[in-house]
Amino acid sequence: MIFYFSGHKGITYFAQQIASRRGENSFALPEAGERADLSLPKDEPAVIVLSAQGKRLSDVVEDVFKRIRLARGQEIYFTLLGSVAFYSLGKWLADFCRHRNLNFKGVEMVRMPAVA
Repeated sequence: MIFYFSGHKGITYFAQQIASRRGENSFALPEAGERADLSLPKDEPAVIVLSAQGKRLSDVVEDVFKRIRLARGQEIYFTLLGSVAFYSLGKWLADFCRHRNLNFKGVEMVRMPAVA
């Protein structure tokens, strides 16, 4: 299952492309203050597509985990879109997932071109 925040057109497009290529469904996470009543079977990996532009990455990731329920040991992948480098991000996400008993599988960083 591919999760994404729908407030950014680039993320919506990118998440839908990932889902299409993997033959999976994509799910737009609700805006702040709303809650998704969604949980996944443990054997289905989760891919979370995010943009951290304008927000602290830790706030964005924390918000995602308030909206979805993942099983202990769930495989989780991250794809981050942005125009800046995300230093030490993989380690931070790995630690974040380990503390929540999730099976962190990796992070892909996609640099978006700056818009003039």
